[in-house]
Amino acid sequence: MVGVHEILKKRLIDTIRSVQPPGKWKVVVVDVTAQKILLSACKMYDILEENVTLVENLEKQRQPYPQLEAVYIISPTYESINKVIEDFTKYKTPLYAHANIFFTSAIDNKLFNKLSTSPAQVYIKKCMELYIDFQAVEAQVYSFESPQSFFKLYSPEEAPNYEEEIRKLAKQLLSLCASLGENPLIRYQRSLEAEHPTKTLPYKIAMLLQSELDQYVKDNTDFPPQDNPRPRGVLFIVDRTLDMNAPFTHEFTYQAMANDLLPIENGQKYTYNYTGSDDIPATKEAILDESDKVWIDVRHRHMKDCIEKLMKDFNEFISENAGFTDNEKAANLNDMKKMLANLPQFQNMKEKFSVHLNIAQECMALFEKQKLEKIASIEQNCATGLTTEGYIPKTIVEDMVPLLDDPVVSSYNKIRMLLLYILYKNGILEEDRRKLLSHSGISLEENDAINNTGLLGVKLIRSPLGGDKGRKNKQKLTQENQIDLSRYVPTLRTVLESHVNGTIDHTAYPYTKDPSAEVEAGGKAAPAQPVSLRSAKPAWYKKGQSTENRASRIIVFVAGGVTYSELRVAYELSQKLNRDVIIGSTHIITPQRFIDDLKNLRKPAAALNSQAFNNAPHLPNPPIPPRQNNPGYNPVPSTFGGYNQPPPPPPQEYNTQGGYAQQQSNYGSPGGHQPSGGYQQPGGYQQQGSYQQQGGYQQQGGYQQQGGYTPPPQQGYNSLSGNYQPPPTSTSSTSSNKSKTVIPRHYYVLKTPNALFPRLNVTIYHYLNTKKDFWNSRSLPSRVSKFLYMLKVSYAAYNPINNRKSSHQRVVEEDMSSPIIEFQDILSTEVYIDLDRLRESARHGIPSEVRGEVWIYLLGVNPADRSQELTSLKTKYEEYLAIEKENLEMAKRVRGEVGRYQQKIKNFQPKNDYTHIFENVISAYMSHNREIDYYPALVHLCGPFVYCMKNEAEVYYCFERLMGIIDEYYSTHNINERIANFMTLFRAVLPDLYNYFEEEEVYFNEWATSWLQHLLAKELHLVDLMRLWDTYFSIPDPIEFHPYICLAVLSQCKENLEELEQSEIKTLLLRLPVMDMEQIINQAFNIRHEILERQISDSI
Repeated sequence: MVGVHEILKKRLIDTIRSVQPPGKWKVVVVDVTAQKILLSACKMYDILEENVTLVENLEKQRQPYPQLEAVYIISPTYESINKVIEDFTKYKTPLYAHANIFFTSAIDNKLFNKLSTSPAQVYIKKCMELYIDFQAVEAQVYSFESPQSFFKLYSPEEAPNYEEEIRKLAKQLLSLCASLGENPLIRYQRSLEAEHPTKTLPYKIAMLLQSELDQYVKDNTDFPPQDNPRPRGVLFIVDRTLDMNAPFTHEFTYQAMANDLLPIENGQKYTYNYTGSDDIPATKEAILDESDKVWIDVRHRHMKDCIEKLMKDFNEFISENAGFTDNEKAANLNDMKKMLANLPQFQNMKEKFSVHLNIAQECMALFEKQKLEKIASIEQNCATGLTTEGYIPKTIVEDMVPLLDDPVVSSYNKIRMLLLYILYKNGILEEDRRKLLSHSGISLEENDAINNTGLLGVKLIRSPLGGDKGRKNKQKLTQENQIDLSRYVPTLRTVLESHVNGTIDHTAYPYTKDPSAEVEAGGKAAPAQPVSLRSAKPAWYKKGQSTENRASRIIVFVAGGVTYSELRVAYELSQKLNRDVIIGSTHIITPQRFIDDLKNLRKPAAALNSQAFNNAPHLPNPPIPPRQNNPGYNPVPSTFGGYNQPPPPPPQEYNTQGGYAQQQSNYGSPGGHQPSGGYQQPGGYQQQGSYQQQGGYQQQGGYQQQGGYTPPPQQGYNSLSGNYQPPPTSTSSTSSNKSKTVIPRHYYVLKTPNALFPRLNVTIYHYLNTKKDFWNSRSLPSRVSKFLYMLKVSYAAYNPINNRKSSHQRVVEEDMSSPIIEFQDILSTEVYIDLDRLRESARHGIPSEVRGEVWIYLLGVNPADRSQELTSLKTKYEEYLAIEKENLEMAKRVRGEVGRYQQKIKNFQPKNDYTHIFENVISAYMSHNREIDYYPALVHLCGPFVYCMKNEAEVYYCFERLMGIIDEYYSTHNINERIANFMTLFRAVLPDLYNYFEEEEVYFNEWATSWLQHLLAKELHLVDLMRLWDTYFSIPDPIEFHPYICLAVLSQCKENLEELEQSEIKTLLLRLPVMDMEQIINQAFNIRHEILERQISDSI
């Protein structure tokens, strides 16, 4: 094929040659942009051979040559036009005899008028548009060399420049097409599932380019050239979001690996050290371009094959030349290095082999030093979704953590591993994110690089409780990617091959115009009717396949940067398909450069940090305008990337004082409240919060655990069969002797339509129905307080918008427990504490203000008889002081575990440091129970008491009482039998999840033992654990009831667990997310009820 660099070179040389002044000689003047274009395709001697005396820079001061004509090759900018005018008007004598002006692209009418009406116009002999506004990098690679485009296309700070930038890119693509003599069919990437703001970028560029091409064809009747035998080509316009794995995956082909690991300037200039024949070290620069035949031959080979090729070619070279014998052939790279120093008579080949010898040696040395074999193995498993054996990888985290902890591994490689893992999982859990970042030790600025990938559509966070499905991409293993560390195939290759094979998804890659209509319009038939690009299945796509399968040229443009692995794809497909494949982009990226750009993507004037950004003044950016039709769109950066749009305003039925208007009768009515409630950013994680009940937007909201609404077990709800029975009714005779249905007295208050507030009705009904003495035994204030509290709790639980709070906010703002007035009423008695009434109230939750005092009575630490209370307290306090607590070894072990425990509960933990209380209480317990060995779970079992009780003695006696209950139970119940029974229940209640655990090899003893033995103290968040223990301390058989709680927890996590792999399942089971404990406790009672009914039925 004729390379892009040769096409551009011919176009430039023909332009210079077209100027034939009478005196033969001429001067070429170029501005900075044109100079880069010129030097990308031509050597200086190529230009000078065309009767050019010198090549000068327009921006610099120049010596006048009034007897010579000037050939201006410039970009059509205001600055360049002014400089040209000044050359003929600023001085008494013009710098040149005449001006022949050639613009790199189309000139704006205003600028052309400025030039044509200026005093310099009398000196202008020729003025043309060349359409060469691109640089030739390689034979099949072009570039706009515009790294700042990445910021203008994706940075929120550069949003005002977005539209202008895509217009500029469209004009540059027009230059490419004009130079290639192509009027291609245009296909563009349509991001069907993407949610990032610039997902329409390829579409906009494609439509602008189509418009530019149509106008160009209209203005130039001889375009495309009629004598061109090549069928009409296809131009693919995609952007960087097409394949986010490619920029981060280590590529071990020669060119990609060298540019990744070595400081090669602009992908071409390589500086290396060598030793000459006199043993004197020296430094030299080498240019890796199309003139280096060795480079062309090996650049796309795998490094292993490249070294073998270099060795073979070198040995052939020396065998063909005198002065060498067979035993002098190089056996390895070091032999080559010694022998090259003794080849002065073959200087050119010596330099070529020396360059590539140094590159190969440096790359392999860094490969070993940076532990790239282990890193690349993890990257390939993530990028392909398969291990080398073709199985789903299950130990990615275990393999990755040691490398994240390793100081030898660079922060860039850690970022690459983390991002590839996030891409593989389609977002990770927030807790996993924190742990992995902690292991990596990367800086905040480096963490920004991870966060900012959200601007390119990368999903960074997903919900721990379902709603978000993990995407585990799997690539089929082929014969072409059998090298273990090079299995990943860039998405671009799959797209182009499917295009040639006719299997491409036409919805994902539509044309800008009907290709069949284009063929007909240029041939025999009339044009077809326009076809909507929004059609799910265009009517013309089958007819157009015949044009795709012909050997036409394929051109690819990747907005936002192209990788070296994608450049390799173009060459490989060109050879495989026997057709020209040309690829280019705004710029060529390396992994390090891409990560550096990501770091600055949200910063003001981020493009200034790019290596290739020009030095022009950069004004502060104005506020970001909306890019979408949604009038409420307002980009707000989240902690881990992506745009969070503010939620929509509340519906008209919303009552600003709390609640929804009662005229709304069902979910599905127009404008009504949907069950999912409110706004949820895709991904589940929304830092910016939700609506307050006053109707405003609350910016300090928290973590939304799960979108949507899941009602709790309802009255009569069968948790195993899913059946539901409505609330009971009774009949009675009225004064009119008519029989009618009468609502029970304690249910009559619930006049709210059941369809509007199903959870509210069922929850309050369930509560009141279990309180047989509710109306008779309570004072009026107590009854009203309890009912209003239940109304608030049920509405808060029902409304998912108001549930978007962290665990700490929930406990501070909405204490999900019985009203404090009820407990104050019980605890204020002077003679005797009504324990039955206290247990009944505590079972539904205890306010945090009185939780410690209530637990003391529920656990029997304080007697119910208030007359003995002071004596008992004094005795216990003296006994506690007498217990030996000085145990340095024990204190050290406890202190270490307390540090980890406090890190776990940092969102709840008050400012005071309670470490000394943990040390004293646990040391006292161990001293009083010397037959028991210390284990870390003691800290977690002690924690709730530390944060509830008023003094250290109360903490100790409550903790001792709990441990006594646990020890007493397990003294008569073997833990292994308990686990076996639990597994039986697990298999019966959740068979699908049980089978999935077995498939993923999640062994039950790795988590079930801790769950059962320590009452979920290590796994639950502290707020949830306290709420659970409120119920446990209120019922007679908490240890027997506990397995059903575990089943309810598994049931609530089931959907998400079935989307995780082995290591992630273990992580979730050992660190549970914030959960709806009211729902879990209710479901646990229902499960136990169903199990008992089933057992009775079986026995009968």
